Amino acid sequence: MGYNFLPCDRNQAYLLPPSLVDWLPEDHLAWFVLDAVEQIDLTQFYKKYRADGVGNSAFQPSMMAALLIYSYCTGERSSRKIEKYCQTDIAYKVITANQHPDHSTISRFRKDNQSHLKKLFLEILRLCAESGLVKLGKVSLDGTKIKANASLSANRTLKHLKQEIDKMLSEATAKDAGYCSEDNFTKTPAGDVELLVAVQKDYKQRKAMQEQPLPEEPIPDGLSPTELMEQKLLTERGRRLYKIRGKTVEPVFGQIKDARGFDRFMRRGFEACRSEWSLICATHNLLKLWRSGKACWN
Repeated sequence: MGYNFLPCDRNQAYLLPPSLVDWLPEDHLAWFVLDAVEQIDLTQFYKKYRADGVGNSAFQPSMMAALLIYSYCTGERSSRKIEKYCQTDIAYKVITANQHPDHSTISRFRKDNQSHLKKLFLEILRLCAESGLVKLGKVSLDGTKIKANASLSANRTLKHLKQEIDKMLSEATAKDAGYCSEDNFTKTPAGDVELLVAVQKDYKQRKAMQEQPLPEEPIPDGLSPTELMEQKLLTERGRRLYKIRGKTVEPVFGQIKDARGFDRFMRRGFEACRSEWSLICATHNLLKLWRSGKACWN
């Protein structure tokens, strides 16, 4: 008896679908990104190009923006790898209409349009709001550390070290919690907003909530703003509200840094990092909208 294997003839001729529409399933992320880009105002991207058509031909800004958005959605930021995928990956070929921008073009577009790319965060947030994914209520804030693409010699000068030491001493005086400060506690927030701010590092705050008894109510007068916030967090209501933070904002960083691999900035400089972070967060929200199936233009 002979083996029963599937045929493996590399000389077999195939006829690919003549239309890009047939290259990917209808629910693929690439189509969703292209549809989303059509809903976004890209006027600013076009302003640097001549409107009279004179000069060398350029790639469509809408295509280049869609290419960056799709690549960031899938966790790829390297311009050289994006160039490779434009030649080998079906989804990238659909995004680019089977064109092949090189890594220099991709990198230059990202650099020259960093301020416009940063604004995509609000545009995509608008799409999420119009689709019913955004609502006002309990809002959680948190910080996270991300490695930077920076020169070691530029960051470890004597002046820089002195600034870092002064900063650490100031934070220690204010009790090493990110948003905890007398200034934040005494400011009147805009609108009807109630603040709940950890007065110490998160693991210490959680430990205090587990081990310390409920404070006497009503909370006594004469406490400093920091002491008042500390007592407020230890109340039954304060403990319940603080727990919400752990399941709202913290998973965002887990998705961004672990699932999509964004644990280091690719570009150098504060403005470049701000632009890159905005695009990372924008694509995080866009993925949520795609997975929800609630996009209002569908």
